[in-house]
Amino acid sequence: MKIISIIFDDYLANWITGCAQKNKITVSKFIRDLLYEKMQQGPVEFNYNNIKRSNKYSQINRSEMGYIIFTAKLLEKFILANEEQGQILRNLAFEETENLLNQMNFNNKKQRICISIENILFTWLSSEATRLQLKVIPLIRWLIENSFMQNNLTTNVQSLSDPQKIAMKHQITSCKLLEKLVNQTVDDASKVIDEAWLKTDNMLLKLFTEQAV
Repeated sequence: MKIISIIFDDYLANWITGCAQKNKITVSKFIRDLLYEKMQQGPVEFNYNNIKRSNKYSQINRSEMGYIIFTAKLLEKFILANEEQGQILRNLAFEETENLLNQMNFNNKKQRICISIENILFTWLSSEATRLQLKVIPLIRWLIENSFMQNNLTTNVQSLSDPQKIAMKHQITSCKLLEKLVNQTVDDASKVIDEAWLKTDNMLLKLFTEQAV
């Protein structure tokens, strides 16, 4: 057996551990099963269409993120404009948010996972890596991500789950209520709202450009 340590992006590590828990198996076994499945399919072929598919997959996340960021930016500007201690309140809220994210490990963009691989599987991976002019670990990471994309595409990830629908409904309601409040209580409200949307669009552009790289 070979022991390998691999760093995965958060979304991929969470998918791996979630699937392993769902199937009541170890993370190593879940990954080995995926790799054996790939081995049985024959020589590895890179499918660059997956890049386009992953961009399509991110559109729902972009929509959800847009409402969340806009609400936060608009509320931030509202507090700064209408409260004497607005800057202090904004800084406290930001600090508390950072602390909570750290406690929940949401600030970690990558996770390290250790897996054990049988010699026969490792030999195949090494052979394919050599043929593709890759190292073994990047090849494993790509194969796992490829399985992630295939799994999500076949289970129709374009549709939201019931909890997501509920969350989105309340998020949009909060967003619209805040927008109405700003319109009624802030001088030059349209300028404040436009600035919040501009910051939202800039942040979304940065976030989803980074994802596509």
